[in-house]
Amino acid sequence: MRTITILFFVLFYNMLSSQIIKGEETYYIANQEKNYSTYHFVKSEYSIRSFQIFVVNMINFEKIKSSIPKTFSRRPKQDFTDIYVLGIENFDKTQLMENEKKIIENYIIEINKYRAFYNLSVIEDREFIEKNFLHYIDNEKDLCLYMLCPDKN
Repeated sequence: MRTITILFFVLFYNMLSSQIIKGEETYYIANQEKNYSTYHFVKSEYSIRSFQIFVVNMINFEKIKSSIPKTFSRRPKQDFTDIYVLGIENFDKTQLMENEKKIIENYIIEINKYRAFYNLSVIEDREFIEKNFLHYIDNEKDLCLYMLCPDKN
């Protein structure tokens, strides 16, 4: 009986201490002012999970969403483990509308809530997030500006 208990404890401890997390989730939100979608990709073997946030036009949302797992899994290894994508209907990164700013702000709040719930680092300073983690991109090729992509030689 003692051996079984110890074996169970070792297996249980290994499950708890293992930080290998993989997953994806997508939400499509119909809003009275503007429709938008969110996507979260995570592939982590660490308890410290850094992140990047991409904001795109809804037209390119699906293409970018499908490019992320492929780009992420290639070598070289990425500098972050979590990727958040926000696709906004008729989004133009050169002319941010007030309702788009509000959607982005709320998305950052939701990301921080998620991260706090899972005991991950949160960043409350919006200006710091915008300078370091928030990127407005046009298409899936722009991912390589922020993700490590293999050379195409």
